[in-house]
Amino acid sequence: DNWRWIIATLRETTNARLIWATTTPVIYERHHARKGFDRFNEDVIKYNEAALAIMKETNVPVNDLYDVITRYGKERAIKEDGVHMTRAGNRALATAVTVALRGFL
Repeated sequence: DNWRWIIATLRETTNARLIWATTTPVIYERHHARKGFDRFNEDVIKYNEAALAIMKETNVPVNDLYDVITRYGKERAIKEDGVHMTRAGNRALATAVTVALRGFL
């Protein structure tokens, strides 16, 4: 319900054009090796699925950055910490964001 409320509030109180970007993947084996707070790719997938359903319901366009990194190659795109992007991964994301935003201009 938070997403629905946020979307409704933004639409009612601003002239903003909305777009949703999915959360990028996690490489658990790399992230877990650091021995700290664990992030799980399964959680990312569930979060993205829930968000995508609401974005579809509320007609908010989606920039699927999870898919961008998966197609690009997680091993090349994600640093050794399993979460943050390499330069190449950041370039892939920047290109995807640029293309998505150009559609709004």
